Amino acid sequence: AVANAEAGVTLISPFVGRILDWYKKTTGKEYALAGCDLLTISTGLLAELHQSTRKIDRKLSLSAPTSDVSLQKFTYLNNEAAFRWDLNEDAMATEKLAEGICNFAKDGPKLRSELKKRLMNV
Repeated sequence: AVANAEAGVTLISPFVGRILDWYKKTTGKEYALAGCDLLTISTGLLAELHQSTRKIDRKLSLSAPTSDVSLQKFTYLNNEAAFRWDLNEDAMATEKLAEGICNFAKDGPKLRSELKKRLMNV
């Protein structure tokens, strides 16, 4: 998120369902992203939220800080060591990044094979 902000990105589209699954499994914090303006979520999660009668408290807000702690601005530009350290300190980010890379690596040959098959039949 920090690197995206430094690049001027206004929308990051992670698979929120997978992040939510991780938090449910490891911490029980099902709605930690409540209040985020833009999310990409699955239709299943959207239906679950729509049908839920549970009160969901806003967790994220620019206008209402949740604590008196002042946040220090930091950067990863030209500081790969800090990026790697912080990534290592975030269990969810480390696990989901590794899983995503493995899935892309596994799906690459399948995609290549499917494209080759379809192009040969044209």
